[in-house]
Amino acid sequence: MDKINSKLIKASDAVSWVSCKRRIWLQMHQPTEYEADPFIQLLCDAGLQHERSILQQLRRDHTVFQATSFDDTSALMQQGAPVIYQARLQNNEKGLIGFPDFLIRHENGLYQAADAKLTQRENKKALQIQLGVYRRLLNNQLPAIVFLGDGRTASLGNEVDMLVNAFIDDMKRLQIQSDQPHVRYSHSRCRICPYFIHCRAQFEAKQDISLLHGMHGRTAELLAQAGIHSIAQLASQDAENLPDVSHLNSLKRKQRVVQQARSVLNDEIIQLNEVILPEGTWVHFDIEDNPLVTTRNRHVYLWGLLAPPYTDKEFDYIWTDDEAQDYVGWLSF
Repeated sequence: MDKINSKLIKASDAVSWVSCKRRIWLQMHQPTEYEADPFIQLLCDAGLQHERSILQQLRRDHTVFQATSFDDTSALMQQGAPVIYQARLQNNEKGLIGFPDFLIRHENGLYQAADAKLTQRENKKALQIQLGVYRRLLNNQLPAIVFLGDGRTASLGNEVDMLVNAFIDDMKRLQIQSDQPHVRYSHSRCRICPYFIHCRAQFEAKQDISLLHGMHGRTAELLAQAGIHSIAQLASQDAENLPDVSHLNSLKRKQRVVQQARSVLNDEIIQLNEVILPEGTWVHFDIEDNPLVTTRNRHVYLWGLLAPPYTDKEFDYIWTDDEAQDYVGWLSF
């Protein structure tokens, strides 16, 4: 088994680096074991299925060799293997390491790194960095290849070099940085992070305004520059006196965010506007769909019906689990 130098910058670190600088710092300085979030695991499984599909396609046209180590990868490259699967690349001088899904031999004898990605866009930062690091490790001018989830094949060349430089420089800085980076809370990103409990407690202790739902990180930074760091400080403000900042440049939005801060601070519900509910039966329709499922048996329809006087006893519903039931569901509705 290959022994990997933990100080090397991994191409796959780009995903965490793009998502959160503190997360990648914690991975470096306070590594932890964790179970993958179920949805992230679902994405990983779908990604592996896509990778296997690309592998089958390549095997139809080429002889594919599977690498078992860094030395094995080098040996296969020296032998001129047409396609190397699960390649392993390392350069101690550059401080880089990467594991491209494939190395494909070009007609000029050099190799191109290739990855299978579920995404349908090749302009994702993490993807560009990862493929760009592979190019650095191969040390040639050939573009890297990405097999996208929509069936397209894209190429990434010198245009990603500046982004790769920024990634490598920042990763080296984070390796020697003694304190964890200052970041803002994100309800979408933080909940699936293995360091969620570690960071959430710190955000709550500070009453960080980024804990408010809908608060953009950029907005929180600009409010902090104006001296408003905590939820309590924001709750004490007059909306008219708040500075015009990104995503908070109208009086209505300012009033809403101040009321939101007061609601969270005092654990109370604050009604912004009077809600006049219509008479008659209230109808709720919802459709849930799983885009990762390749079959058509992937969605759920729900019709909810609530008649006066609007108690639990008056609630009725129609539910369908698959496309075959939809027609009957509509008739029932």
